[in-house]
Amino acid sequence: MADQRIGFSQLTWDKKLGVHDLLLGTSLRYNYYNDNTPATNLADEVWIPSVFLQDEIVLARKHSLLLGLRYDYDRRHGAIYTPEQPIDLR
Repeated sequence: MADQRIGFSQLTWDKKLGVHDLLLGTSLRYNYYNDNTPATNLADEVWIPSVFLQDEIVLARKHSLLLGLRYDYDRRHGAIYTPEQPIDLR
């Protein structure tokens, strides 16, 4: 028998400045897990706050560059930085 609860909330702000499309946001994740096995003697409950910034730069009619950085904090793992640099060739 297991009990699991997950919640997620996110707020974003989007602003276009010339060839730049900026996106700033914050999110909050909640996770609770407990079961009746010896592997989980205590319930695992964690809140994970994060912030992120993203900039999509239009390079040409069919090309854009997406740059971004996300910061999450998980008390079990500490700070987690995630860069983003895909090139969109639509």
